[in-house]
Amino acid sequence: MRRIQPEFPDDWGCEVIGAVVESDNPADLGEDMLCVQLANGILVSAGWSSEMDPAGHYLVCATSGLEDVVAPIESHSAEDAMAEVVRLVSVLRLETAASASLRNRTRAGAQ
Repeated sequence: MRRIQPEFPDDWGCEVIGAVVESDNPADLGEDMLCVQLANGILVSAGWSSEMDPAGHYLVCATSGLEDVVAPIESHSAEDAMAEVVRLVSVLRLETAASASLRNRTRAGAQ
């Protein structure tokens, strides 16, 4: 089992809990692996879906309250999932939670 934990600059104001887990043992793969709480209230998370299912995948999400800020992103490797977490944090840390929620509602209405 390998745990991959992101590191962000202190001035980004991120609180990191957990790590993305890479393992050949399905029992190690849980839905709630990593949460990154941004100073603006947005939560970026990563986990395994479905929990302990060897045929599952990593799922990276960004939420504000109960709303998705971006569509969930699927990945089949721990490294790619972590890259998505880092990418989302670097972009979303600059937004306010309200603007992210509005952007998501506007995009959903256009579809």
